[in-house]
Amino acid sequence: MSVIRQLQNNKKDMQQTRIQTRPMPELKAGEALLRISRLALTTNNVTYAAFGETPHLRYWDFYPTGDSEWFHMPAWGFAEVVESTVDGLAKGERFYGFWPIASHVVMQPVRVSERGFYDGAEHRLELTSAYNQYQRISSDAAYRAESENYQMLLRPLFITSFMLADFLDDNAFFGARQILMSSASSKTAYGTAFCLQDNPAVQLIGPLPRATRLRKKDCYRHSRVRPIPVCWT
Repeated sequence: MSVIRQLQNNKKDMQQTRIQTRPMPELKAGEALLRISRLALTTNNVTYAAFGETPHLRYWDFYPTGDSEWFHMPAWGFAEVVESTVDGLAKGERFYGFWPIASHVVMQPVRVSERGFYDGAEHRLELTSAYNQYQRISSDAAYRAESENYQMLLRPLFITSFMLADFLDDNAFFGARQILMSSASSKTAYGTAFCLQDNPAVQLIGPLPRATRLRKKDCYRHSRVRPIPVCWT
């Protein structure tokens, strides 16, 4: 492919999209070209779009479009190195991370290690560091090739789930004996339930809309969460 294709959204109307193309650039020293092969699109991506200009989040700033009226929505997934001028990044290596919705991306890898690298592009230095890390799958103990879809769908929010469960446990659940998962069909709730499923101090309760319950109940079948049907009005 001789061009980079990008899916962009209009900042004033997120439902308005366009496909932009630009020539494949010649790499400069310190740059790497990666082909984005697989991305997860969920309601979480809508959050990235809707909070694009929120001061402490600034999701629109990770991958600038060069056009003040359009933004580039990021997503979690996998990409492979196509070409590299950076020591420690070999052609064909695969990485997990926070990518643009595009065919390719040029990055400036820094702090390259066995674990992976950070994108050292100047515009990203003041953005949240967690989104600038790219994990090398060859050194990721949790990686399974057959589970890539699950990883990119669930892993981004699992750290939130872990922190919620850890916070509650550290505070002895504030004296509570039951935890009501008010958004039991969300990925964060799944992860929190997973982290707490073997904790005998609390009972987990997950209210699910009837339509959702049929689709989601298997996610809780082997845990201690008790799904209960509810009707939203």
